[in-house]
Amino acid sequence: MKNLGLMDLLGSASVLGPLEPAGASAEIAPLVTALALGLVLGAVFFGGLWWTVRRGLTSSTPGLWFGLSALGRMAAVFASFYFLARGGGWSQVLACLLGLLIARIAVSRIVRRTT
Repeated sequence: MKNLGLMDLLGSASVLGPLEPAGASAEIAPLVTALALGLVLGAVFFGGLWWTVRRGLTSSTPGLWFGLSALGRMAAVFASFYFLARGGGWSQVLACLLGLLIARIAVSRIVRRTT
């Protein structure tokens, strides 16, 4: 008489599918990462804008401050969105945009309290 193993009783793995839980965690992880990237980008973009306004108004060359700051901030955001769109899908781009907007709200509330 042959000893039957668990897989013989249950069937082959190809019939059952993967033995690991194929859950939403594999699908959510890139979205959470994109959301976190958006939060960081938003904090840098809008925090940098606030910092530029404070420094630029007291500077002897405010045009240079505002121009270079805008170029740097927009380049960082556009490059990040570009590489995110190339490597991920639209859902990741939208998650990053949501993080950017959340950071905008947070930075504006922080700035309102400090000024």
